[in-house]
Amino acid sequence: MDFISPITNWIVENEGLLSGLAAMIVLGGVIVSPFGAHFRSLIGKLRPSGTDTAVDSSGVPIVGSAGDKAASPKRQRPSIAILPLNNMSGDESQEYLADGLTEDLITLVSRIEGFDVIARNSTFAFKGQHPDVREVGRRLNASYVVEGSLRQMGQQLRVTVQLIDAENGNHVWAEKYDRPIDEFFDLQDEVVAAIAAQLLPHLDTAAIARHMNHSDDTLKAWALTRRAYTILRSERNNQENLEKAVKLSEQALAIDPSYADAYGTLARAHSLAVFYNEAADPENSKQRAQEAIDTLRRLAPNEAVTYHAIGQHALATEGSEKAVPALEEAVKRNPNDVLILAALGYHMVQVGRAEEGLAKLQRALDLSPHDPGRHRLHFLMSMAQLNQQRLEEALDHARSSVQLFDQFPAALALYAGLLFAHGEKEAAKAQLARLQSLNPNMTRKLLSMRIGYSLGLKIEQENSFNQLLDEAGFLDEPSPAT
Repeated sequence: MDFISPITNWIVENEGLLSGLAAMIVLGGVIVSPFGAHFRSLIGKLRPSGTDTAVDSSGVPIVGSAGDKAASPKRQRPSIAILPLNNMSGDESQEYLADGLTEDLITLVSRIEGFDVIARNSTFAFKGQHPDVREVGRRLNASYVVEGSLRQMGQQLRVTVQLIDAENGNHVWAEKYDRPIDEFFDLQDEVVAAIAAQLLPHLDTAAIARHMNHSDDTLKAWALTRRAYTILRSERNNQENLEKAVKLSEQALAIDPSYADAYGTLARAHSLAVFYNEAADPENSKQRAQEAIDTLRRLAPNEAVTYHAIGQHALATEGSEKAVPALEEAVKRNPNDVLILAALGYHMVQVGRAEEGLAKLQRALDLSPHDPGRHRLHFLMSMAQLNQQRLEEALDHARSSVQLFDQFPAALALYAGLLFAHGEKEAAKAQLARLQSLNPNMTRKLLSMRIGYSLGLKIEQENSFNQLLDEAGFLDEPSPAT
């Protein structure tokens, strides 16, 4: 009977593979393969989970037990428990689909930097139960819980997912996805990636205030860094906000000098200040960004945060040609960060890879319908479409950007120019007035540097636009201080 143990061990180690094969059998007659690009990438990474986890009377792992390292009694970062999706099909054979999708979600969310994901063994102990998420959070020491369901309706599959704050039971986000069953495996990665992409901005927003008062120093460093990240992602990149992001990053590093994410936000804040001409001392900002990147190369040489910082610094100092390779590496390591994906797409367009770039920008928009930084995505798509002389599409995206957030100077300027190019002079003038109210020192030179004015305008149109700038009160140089 000595052969039993090796066989059972192999089954445990290849459980995901068996689930995929079973799902293919369940779809009987449909010629599809579970071995898509994402699935293949997992095969070499499958590792047997510990089997010595202690459980309580209900079968739930005891937090901190041997073999359950993901459920330690003291977490240094916010954590997520992804419960098995409920099979609502009334067909037990569909359990493989629900379980496989759950496992993929756990794998992808694990790639999101800054959060811990509870191990599969712990969360699957709740399979078939309908627990109170607050109890799940207590038992697994989880900050957030993801739960949902899968239902087959004829030839359609419906997947619903919701993110819940485990401390108070409040819903943070929910989404529903419908897919034809014969496209399930082709689209599985897309669905899971979309779900994972939703988590990051919502977790940032929901967690920062609650975790800022946590006594654990590392968690404080995390919260300070997430605040800096949120500024870089969602707010105006003016001097005041960028300096705030720098200070938050420095505060985080004072608490934890080895925290790579804080070096990432520090480097990006300085680089953005240079890029947007908001640095009080551009040369000093360049140097401090490079110093942070040098540290990142040592602390996290293969992480997305490092390549994102390198790419942003290259944009500020050398331009798109140097930035694109670094941004491509960042996307490879974190394919669900829509900000990196959008930046890569935009700069691909700038270096002549238009169709690739536009596709990445559209994917970023598709992945992030509720992202608080979505206005930036529309702005970048507008600029990319303008680069390709697609003025109608550019105008639509510029309008969307301003509608979502009307305090983004570059988007207001772009929208004004595109409105003018479409013959809407008064509407353009209104946007310029709004821009000037936000930034009274904005000059024509800065406008040109911000969005590269010409906007595809003909010479006579450009002359008229300059007249419009005169009427709106824009100066060639900032007015002297009084």
